[in-house]
Amino acid sequence: MSRQVQGFVFGQGTKEIMNQLKQLHQRIADWLRERRISRFRVLMAAAYTAGDIVNARRLQSRFLGEIRARSPEQRQRMAAFWAERIAR
Repeated sequence: MSRQVQGFVFGQGTKEIMNQLKQLHQRIADWLRERRISRFRVLMAAAYTAGDIVNARRLQSRFLGEIRARSPEQRQRMAAFWAERIAR
């Protein structure tokens, strides 16, 4: 027997709901990480353009850290996305 609380069904489908929540959380984390990466790209380009090499290198280091922080699942999705895009 399952019971329902505010749209969530506890009992039979709890495992599926938890998996969906986990996937949603991962997608949000991936989206936020990509936003940070794009922000670092813009800041790095602006610093190089302004001639501030020290700040540009600092931003580059942070940028590379964000890229390394990507999850394996996100790397696979991105690889599949670019493979499909290149194949067109």
